[in-house]
Amino acid sequence: MVNCMTLAFGPYALVWYRAIADQDLKSLVLWSGVLYGLTQIVIGLAMATFLTPPEKEGEFHLLHEIGRTLISSMNLGGMFLALSTKTAKQSARHLRPLGTGFGWSAANCVLGTAGPLIYSSVGTEFNMKNIEAALGCTVTLLATLALVTIVEKFRKNGVNFVHVVLTALLLCQSSCSVYLSSVSAASPLQLFVGNVALGWISCYVAGVKLGE
Repeated sequence: MVNCMTLAFGPYALVWYRAIADQDLKSLVLWSGVLYGLTQIVIGLAMATFLTPPEKEGEFHLLHEIGRTLISSMNLGGMFLALSTKTAKQSARHLRPLGTGFGWSAANCVLGTAGPLIYSSVGTEFNMKNIEAALGCTVTLLATLALVTIVEKFRKNGVNFVHVVLTALLLCQSSCSVYLSSVSAASPLQLFVGNVALGWISCYVAGVKLGE
């Protein structure tokens, strides 16, 4: 369990001490996490209302994945609200996406990964699914930082074609992984490497900044 938690939250610790601990962003991180939780309640209700879960976990159903992606795009609205709060506006402009994205993705991993990891790790033998879930937190961090930065640029500068394409790719990232996995077109390691590469490229193109 300790190894899985280290894999899951090690990158968050690095970003925290590298870019956030010395900045006045703690309130922004906290409020972004709260808004993440509220947004997921709305998304969860929408998915429960409009989508039928696949009969077998990991199966790819096109209509289901389209619906899931469209509903999940409400995260963009939540990120927009988080960037528009008084707390965000009191933060330095170039640090707003960092604080908001970190809080959003950290809440995602704490609520969506930490609990299941602890539950499944206690009293069980080695499970590769736990490793995959832990590594997924790194993918979430990169994708969220890129998306929040793009949303902030949409707020300030309007729509940019390249950013629209990146947003679509990041929103479809999960569904593409499900498809590739369901047809055995890629191993979990290959999916992880591909998703991390997409996250790094997206962060670079979006202009994510971890400091001054």
